[in-house]
Amino acid sequence: MHPARNSWKQLALFILGLLGFLFCVGGSAIVGLGGLLNIASPDAITEAAQPLALGVMFLSIGMLLAPGALSAFRRMSGREESQSAAHLPFRLWHIPLLISLWLGSLLLGQWAAEAAPPAWILLPLLIPLCVIPPIWLAVGLAGRGYNFNPRWRSWNAFNIGATLGPFLILVAEMITLGILFFIVIVFIASQPDLFRSLEALALRLQSAHGEEEVLAAIGPLVTSPLAIGIILFAVSLLVPLIEEALKPLAVWFFARQLNTRLDGFALGAISGAAYSLFETGGIGSAAGGDWLALLGARGGTSLLHIAASAWMGSAIVPAIHERKWLQLLGVYASVVALHGTWNALSVFNGFGIAAEGQPGGRWLLALAGFSAYGLAALAALFLALLLHQQNRFSALHNQPLAATLPGTPAASIVEPPPTHLQT
Repeated sequence: MHPARNSWKQLALFILGLLGFLFCVGGSAIVGLGGLLNIASPDAITEAAQPLALGVMFLSIGMLLAPGALSAFRRMSGREESQSAAHLPFRLWHIPLLISLWLGSLLLGQWAAEAAPPAWILLPLLIPLCVIPPIWLAVGLAGRGYNFNPRWRSWNAFNIGATLGPFLILVAEMITLGILFFIVIVFIASQPDLFRSLEALALRLQSAHGEEEVLAAIGPLVTSPLAIGIILFAVSLLVPLIEEALKPLAVWFFARQLNTRLDGFALGAISGAAYSLFETGGIGSAAGGDWLALLGARGGTSLLHIAASAWMGSAIVPAIHERKWLQLLGVYASVVALHGTWNALSVFNGFGIAAEGQPGGRWLLALAGFSAYGLAALAALFLALLLHQQNRFSALHNQPLAATLPGTPAASIVEPPPTHLQT
């Protein structure tokens, strides 16, 4: 993009980054203050530790949005930034360090969640250490040896992925799931027997006391093939279709400026990391006694988001430059299938708990037992996919893409970056 003084794109990026920064910092102050006011609550983990953890994550994301907003403002003001090489600070020895930091923080957080007060005060401090290391590891592997230049583009790709992307995804999911909910309600209303059984279930839930009674009440529902089918249709098809199209929003935005598939791959990885930081930070902040299980699983989800978005980014660039739309469609179908499988296994893992002791629930229990191994295998597949694609596109980095769009300059031949990890 030409660094014109009053470029509307730079203005839009600046406004986006500034609003995101103000929202995150303001949100951090509000929820953090709410947590401090409830610090003496009998249920301090829920009413104090979790809001404080959310405040810490809001603040962390806000600080990461600031460089992009500042760089957009500088370019909007006509001031050029340094075009020197911008490599991620990632080395071979960072891998065991990040893994150890992540695992240690998970175990310490689980202990703090189960220990007597005031150990829970560690949870807000530990949440960034449980969220950021797997994201940093995945982005470091995806971008090893890559020159993230110009820096302003990389920072603003993060800003788009952490603000506009999640917002559009949330709106699209709410509309889509709202339509699905309406269809389900109409169907239930046309089935008197089903309507009466759900009405009885609602009454049982109102009078239920404790987790065991709630699980006993919803047990027949979660073993219903109809209910499982509707949930899987929503979370394993509709949600992945929306998220995988919009997560690499920054790659769509900058596609005409990207010359190679590796450019799209790297920018896609940043977009996936930004979205994962937003999603995992929000969900992980609500962890309590399930700290280890929830945040441990979110590490695999982060790997999914980054690998899928990077792969999509590598296909978006040739689709824009060379009209390879069928190739993009194939990659899109692949990442949706992988994402959908991950979500389906997560659903079965959760449903297995409620299905215990229910007639006809043995198959769900069997799937729940398998799902943990399936999720671990998928996480390994995502990592292998990330490494394979990075090596593949690094080797092709000196092959420029054709410029088929009017007004798009032909991509220049560039030297491939080193594909080894620096020590």
